[in-house]
Amino acid sequence: VMATDPSSKTIVIEYSDLSSTDKELTKSNGDLVYGLGNICSHYFSLKFLNLLSSLSPTYHVARKNIDFYDPIAKEAKKCEAVKLETFVFDVFKEAEKVEVVSVSREDEFAPIKNKEGSDSRETALRLLTNLWKKRVGGEGLENVDVLDIEGWEGNEEKVREEVKRRAGEGETVITVWEREWE
Repeated sequence: VMATDPSSKTIVIEYSDLSSTDKELTKSNGDLVYGLGNICSHYFSLKFLNLLSSLSPTYHVARKNIDFYDPIAKEAKKCEAVKLETFVFDVFKEAEKVEVVSVSREDEFAPIKNKEGSDSRETALRLLTNLWKKRVGGEGLENVDVLDIEGWEGNEEKVREEVKRRAGEGETVITVWEREWE
């Protein structure tokens, strides 16, 4: 969440550090007070990066459900763990100047953070498909597909054949290459 501190420095507040009340705070026009997110597209000068090497990191506490192997019970289990995290945006407050660019989440940000549900491979592919439908032919173009080629690594010929097959059926095909979910 983008904000400014009392000294007018640009800061990012990790959403998990906000109270429930602060997460829902709105301005007089109805927009969220903390409504901007950080998609981690940053450019830093070498001078600034050198400065950072002398600073101590800021730690954020995150509570996560994790899988672990219990050697006594000889089975996999889950437990809540406390994790200390650092974020690249914690250094913004040290910068003399920060430029913020506001973009459409649907067009510029398709994270894969979860195996299923929100911010998963499925939602990222849906966002990419919708984006390319807009770019290739505008709203309403139905014959665009993002070809999910998970597990096809090393089989480029199979991918080429599938693209040709779909193109022969009148589809515009966008391929997404990535490693399997781990």
